[in-house]
Amino acid sequence: MENLSEALLKRSALFRALSIGEGSIAWLEQQTFENGAVVFNEGEMGDRFYFILSGIACLSRKEEGENTLITRLDKGHYFGLLPLIRNEPRTVTVHAEGTLQVASLKSEKFLSLYDESPELREQIAHLKGVYQLPCQGGILTLHAGQFMEMDSLTAMCHFSKGVKIASTKVTGKPIFSMSRVGESDVTPITYKHHDIHRELFLKKNKAVGITAIGEWSDLGRVHALISKNQRVWPWQLALFRQTGELWLERERDNLKKNAIICQCTHITRQELNEAVAEGYNTIEKLATHTSVSQICGSCTPKLSEFVGITDMEDMELIEVITVTDLIKSFRFRCQHTTPSLPGQHICIEAKIGGTWIQRFYTLTSPAHQQEYYEITVKREKYGLFSRWIHDKMTENSYIRASKPKGHYYLSLELQTPVVCFVAGIGMTPALSMLRTLYQTNSHRILYIDYSVSQDFAYLNEFTECAQQHDNIKINLRTSSTQGHIQYQEVKEVAQKYPEATFYICGPKSFEETMLIYLNGAHILSEQIEIEDFSPNPASMPKFKGRSSLLLGSLLSFCLVILFTLLGYLFTEEIYWHREKIWLNDLWKPLTGYTLVVLTVIMMTLSLRKRWRYFIQFGDVAQWQLIHIFTGLLALCVLFIHTGFLWGTHFHLLLMLSFLGTLFIGSWLGIINYIEKPLSSPHFKDRLTITHLAFFWPLPTLLGIHIFLAYY
Repeated sequence: MENLSEALLKRSALFRALSIGEGSIAWLEQQTFENGAVVFNEGEMGDRFYFILSGIACLSRKEEGENTLITRLDKGHYFGLLPLIRNEPRTVTVHAEGTLQVASLKSEKFLSLYDESPELREQIAHLKGVYQLPCQGGILTLHAGQFMEMDSLTAMCHFSKGVKIASTKVTGKPIFSMSRVGESDVTPITYKHHDIHRELFLKKNKAVGITAIGEWSDLGRVHALISKNQRVWPWQLALFRQTGELWLERERDNLKKNAIICQCTHITRQELNEAVAEGYNTIEKLATHTSVSQICGSCTPKLSEFVGITDMEDMELIEVITVTDLIKSFRFRCQHTTPSLPGQHICIEAKIGGTWIQRFYTLTSPAHQQEYYEITVKREKYGLFSRWIHDKMTENSYIRASKPKGHYYLSLELQTPVVCFVAGIGMTPALSMLRTLYQTNSHRILYIDYSVSQDFAYLNEFTECAQQHDNIKINLRTSSTQGHIQYQEVKEVAQKYPEATFYICGPKSFEETMLIYLNGAHILSEQIEIEDFSPNPASMPKFKGRSSLLLGSLLSFCLVILFTLLGYLFTEEIYWHREKIWLNDLWKPLTGYTLVVLTVIMMTLSLRKRWRYFIQFGDVAQWQLIHIFTGLLALCVLFIHTGFLWGTHFHLLLMLSFLGTLFIGSWLGIINYIEKPLSSPHFKDRLTITHLAFFWPLPTLLGIHIFLAYY
């Protein structure tokens, strides 16, 4: 018995906390269960608590009439604890796999020690919960503790195949660590950018661990990647080194009942809806009941969809102002309207179709007033919230809002010039800044360049303010007739106001173009503000994952030009290629059919954006990347197959179709990267149509070419 006690003291911190003295060591009973023997059954009342000395204990639960394996526990672990503490029936059945040796403690002795031992109570208190994991079959245990002298929550995932994954999240701070237990000889890949620090650990090209400091919305996907022991592809590693991301595109919201909300525990939308219906109607209650958000926490923002955001204040609609056919302004009154700064936003939520929906809107009301919140909203054809607020919201609608927040605002303490480049409904922060400076009779210089495709919002107010104050300059442009703003115009404004703060707001392509133009005009990044409703956009890298797309497009573009020049200028000098390849019975069909396969792949990849069925598969940016590099590979094979010769008649037509497709496609890829506004707003659409026009004859021409080659 002494050897038994020593072994347990070495293996189990919980046993050390029991403080079993020499006089009561007899309370421990050593038991042996042969292979398949049941230790206890589900539904029985607990009367003993078990430590594993050797062997494996299998935990299973009856589901739909069949026993489902939850996890396996080996030496050093314990089971049967919580039913004793809570005086509840057993929730699992435990049986031996092989010979199982345990040391058990009767419930009355355990409970007396529990009452007498503060250390034991602390150990039990640290066990925050035990949950079943539907993914891969397993259980999740949560333990409170310390990480780098900060309060933390550690999650241990025990899977049925003996895999254990430990993850620790620091309470209240964006610090997270996760690893597969027992892995060694791992390779770290590090990314650092401002306050973001991420380290990915690999073993044989598979992710086995991650350490992340700073916000990261994809932590749930990373957890799934590690727990499923999935491969990390070379382009993902290249992307991680450059941007700290592993995916080119964010996950789309899936509204199906079986959609997974928490990637770490595989909790579904239906399970969360059922939990809310049962009374778990706060984020904290949902987390405690289902374990959702307890591991990495990246799904926490999504939980507000089910229970609403708890720090919101009820609002009353007091006025609706029609601005244009598609734009309206809405004024709301709260019991405690908080003063804002010009450019700040609020989060508004309403229950639409039984689900809480949240949207962020920039305030267009002047700063520092406390009478109302005003937002200006454009009705989008497919916008769920904008259609509801335009068409269905009434004075009786239940709507709530957060306090004004955001880093994107005009500091009223400074007197340096202010320049706003805005487009479309992105004029809202500029309108708030205009109203604030106008009403305070400020002499601060304000220059606004406002672009629209059709109708201006608040046209009279913009022009009247400019006419009445010499320090306010407004430049209005209709892009459909005047064209988009050009680099030279931005450069002239930057040279006129070199000390200004530049505020950008509009469609994503517009914002990125303005950023490029301002950088080209030698405006410092500290002088540029881009509206972003994320917590800390300054720490996020720009152009995430798009450099590979640009590189592929440029390579394809250059190779098409090179091939064209070689085929036109150097036909005789490289004639030997024809003898070695075109007249070779092995290389000619091999390269030819490779081209056919690559053409089919390119055609299939193009369906990602054009056939609704394919939208659910993968990230569109990844599909674009594969599409571009498949085209590059096809171009290289084409070099080998043709020997750089264009051919004549029908073969010349086939070659022109192939080269035209690749040339237009590569140019389109470059345009998609830089999003540079051209003289015609429909240029990119026309380029896409031209790309498809060159491509679609290709399958027919290839078929005819194969027929002629053989028959």
